[in-house]
Parts: sequence; C-alpha cells; structure tokens
Amino acid sequence: MPRRELKRSVYSDPKDEIIKSNCNENSTLKAQLLEVQKKLQEKEKELSKLTEEVATLKSEQTEYQRQLQLCQGEYERTRFTYEHVIKRGQCFYMTGHGLIESEFDCLFECLEPFLSALLYPDCKSSERSKCRKMDTRTELLCSLTILRRAIHLGVIGWMTNTSVSTQSRIFVAWSLFLVAVFESIDLAPLPGELAANLPKDFNDAGFGDTSCMGDCTETQIAASENFDVNNITFSQYKNHTTGKTSVWITPYGSLLKCSDTYPGTISDSDITEQRGVLDTLEKGTVVLTDKGLGITDLCLAKGLHHNRPPLKYNPQYDETEISKNFDITTLRIYNENYIGRMRD
Repeated sequence: MPRRELKRSVYSDPKDEIIKSNCNENSTLKAQLLEVQKKLQEKEKELSKLTEEVATLKSEQTEYQRQLQLCQGEYERTRFTYEHVIKRGQCFYMTGHGLIESEFDCLFECLEPFLSALLYPDCKSSERSKCRKMDTRTELLCSLTILRRAIHLGVIGWMTNTSVSTQSRIFVAWSLFLVAVFESIDLAPLPGELAANLPKDFNDAGFGDTSCMGDCTETQIAASENFDVNNITFSQYKNHTTGKTSVWITPYGSLLKCSDTYPGTISDSDITEQRGVLDTLEKGTVVLTDKGLGITDLCLAKGLHHNRPPLKYNPQYDETEISKNFDITTLRIYNENYIGRMRD
C-alpha cells in the first residue's frame, strides 16, 4: 500500500510581510521624491529666470523713470506758468522793467481779496475755480505780458496751451478788473506828506511850495482805415497818429494821477480839466509843468499857481529867464524819469 504524502503548510512570518510592504512603500516614496526633486529643480530654474526678468524690468523701469523725469523737466521748462517764470527769474522780462518777483507777488496779494469780482465774459462754466486751465497768478502774468509786450493772443495761447478764445476772455476780464481796482485807489497825499518828503532840491531852487508836477506823453498808434478816426488821432507835434496820456506825480516821485489815453489832437488843458487832477490839490500851492502845458488859466480858476519855464518872446532869454528855465528843467527830471519808466 503506497505511502500517503503529507503536505506541510507554509508558514509566513507577519514581520516579513510588514518589511516587504515597507520596502514597496519606500520604493514608491523614493520615486516620488526623485520626481519632486526634478520638479523642484525645474522650478528653481524658472525662479532664476523670473528673477533675471524682474531685475531687467527694474532696470528698464529705472531708465523709464529717468526719461520721464527728463520729459517732465523739458515740459516744465517750456511751459509758460507763474511757477516756471518765477523759478527762472524771467518775470522782469515778461512784465517790463521794474516789476520783479517780490513786486509781482505784492501786486497779486493786493488784488487777491477782490478776485471774487473777477468775471470772465461768455464763460460757460458755473464753477469757475474748478475748471480753469490756468491759475490766477498765471492769468495775471499773461495779461501783464500782453499789455507790456503787445503779444498776439494766439502766441500767448500757444505758450500756455490754451485757445485764443480762452486768452481773450482772460485778458478782457483782467483788464476790466485791474482798471476797476486801480481807479478806486485814492493817490492823493495825506496832510503833511508833501512837506515831510519834499526833496531838498525843491527848497534850494525856491520851489518848496510845489504840490505836483505834470506832463503829457504821446504814444504812436497804428493808422486807422477810418478817416475820421485818423483825423482826431493825428498829432501835428509827432506828425503821426498818437494817443495822449497825462501823468501827474508828487515832487517826491509818487504817482498822483494817470489819465486814460485820449486821441492825439486833444489839448493839454482839456485832458487836465477832464481828469480833475487839480481839484485834489491844496489851494495856494504851485503846479510845476513844462512850457508846452498851457494850463495857467485853469490853475488860476482852481486857486493854484502855475509855474513853468518862461516863454521866449524876445530873440534871446535874459539871465533871469535862463536861471529860472534851468531850475525848473532840473526839477522836472523827476517827471520825465517817471514817464520814462512807464514807457519802458
């Protein structure tokens, strides 16, 4: 009878299974780790590339900022604004001789409390202060430049990057505003002011009772196509169409009265009477003028004394007339210098 084979059962140790399972997991984790390290290296390469790009962009940004500053500086340099003109010290050239930065600022500060009365003709905006293309200082500077340099409104518009119509409204508004403000100023000297500030030259020459000096100046204007206008503006003295302005100052050089500009044919006495400058003087004082200003009768009617160089009735002046002529002419240099500063 054959033997029966006995089958032995295979015994598996649980520890081996755990070790085998851990080995499989370790292999998987190592593979995953290698994959992550590979991806990390790729990311590091991308990060390095991005860092280089950021550095390049920063360098370009710095260069663009430098170019932008240069463009802004060039733009500011070519702009016609109060800040730019004052910064470069050009107010003296824009507004005429004598008006420097401090004087311009003083003028604006005197006008600033009354700016609410500044009205722009045909201005469509209801909120003027929020939509103006220029600040008020620049507007005043433009108006004074136009008055002083006779610049066309189109040129000022090009300088300020504004239209001709805008400049026209600004110029008209400021012209009327300045006239209204300046005409309301009383320039008559205070009691005792003349005696306190009278130059020594007047007392030495025997004219210590002089209260004012006056003269008229004529400015050539363009001939008109209208014959009647040319007829009333043509001056025989200048042999040209002119406008005549009367300027009166105190002996110590302050302005007393400056008239409007009248047609060149108006007489000195008419323009003096119309402006009423003699009405502001104290009776019994002396009015010193040039020999061509014939207002003797008008002064007598106002209770004033008219002192002017003697007229030449004889072929030759005598010694007294020459001395008086010299004294009056020497003192009238104050008036001539003032008119010269106005014209310059």
